[in-house]
Amino acid sequence: MVNKKIRIVDIARLADVSPGTVDRVIHNRGRIAPDKKARIEEIIKQVGYKPNIAARMLAIGRTYSIAAVVPSYVDESYWGQVCEGCIKAAEELGQGNIKVDFIYFDLYDRHSFDRVTFDIDWELYDSVVIAALFEEQTRKLSTQLDAIDKPYIYIDSLVDGESNLAYFGVDAYASGRIAGKMLCCEIDAESAIVIVYIQFRRNEITPQMRKREEGLLQYLRESGRESKVEYIEYNPEQPDQTTAALRRIIGKGDKKVGVVVLNSRVYELVASLVSAAKTDTDTNMREQISMLGFDAIMPNIKAMNEGWVRVLISQRPKLQGYNAVKALSNFFLFDALPNRINHTPIDILIPENIGYYTD
Repeated sequence: MVNKKIRIVDIARLADVSPGTVDRVIHNRGRIAPDKKARIEEIIKQVGYKPNIAARMLAIGRTYSIAAVVPSYVDESYWGQVCEGCIKAAEELGQGNIKVDFIYFDLYDRHSFDRVTFDIDWELYDSVVIAALFEEQTRKLSTQLDAIDKPYIYIDSLVDGESNLAYFGVDAYASGRIAGKMLCCEIDAESAIVIVYIQFRRNEITPQMRKREEGLLQYLRESGRESKVEYIEYNPEQPDQTTAALRRIIGKGDKKVGVVVLNSRVYELVASLVSAAKTDTDTNMREQISMLGFDAIMPNIKAMNEGWVRVLISQRPKLQGYNAVKALSNFFLFDALPNRINHTPIDILIPENIGYYTD
């Protein structure tokens, strides 16, 4: 049994029930005696049975259209990996039965979300994947989709209180606590900690970044550290201001300073510090800060390999996109409801293990 493909009839034989009963359990249809259902589910778990989605697609003979509302991106970026995961899931189903259309908005402009979604005829799509970066805009779109009974899934950030079918993404609060713990391993108890907001004002950060910050600050409070937390808003058009602000904080004491970037763009801060280091003869910043960032994208990995970043916390963006599209496919084909909250693993990466990491 282990060496061959498990079929519904095999499970039925093991459970001593009809294949139709097994099919109803798998697809969550009809009424089944609790003891029979429990026995079938246990056998399914033991043999590792997975429904053949591609075969089901061929049998149905129709195409399902998914709209993915995501930020525009460049290659090797966080959102590039999310979209890669969406595409991979659709391609694995074969025969073009799942079609993903990407609707792009500007990551740093909440009003662009409204603009690109305003004229979309959502009736043309079977479901929607939403990168829920902007809370107000996400709620507005969710209300529109609820009105026409379209299922939708959130990725990256979770907006509470809506009727989303599911959420796929990291537990942002937990990742913030982990960031706090890892940072505390890198610096002294009295060291200052700087939270840098790249291309976001502090009062406009995404729900995910806000929860990360809450987790980080709560961990610091619970640990009883005497660290002073300072905040810098980084404008890529004026990088010298950030460098000067960091230099002032470093100059206040003789302890190494902890620096945290709450989104995937720690490499942008590193680039400005590298540029400053070429002309700054007074301060060797790389030796006086311990930097932590999020997401194992190539520019961040490069910054770690060059000695600027001490810790990266990865949330497997590719897996978020992949699982969201796969969950919608199962919902269409098998009436299978996904778990409401689906947290991706939180990976802690340091210079000693970054070379072995694949997501």
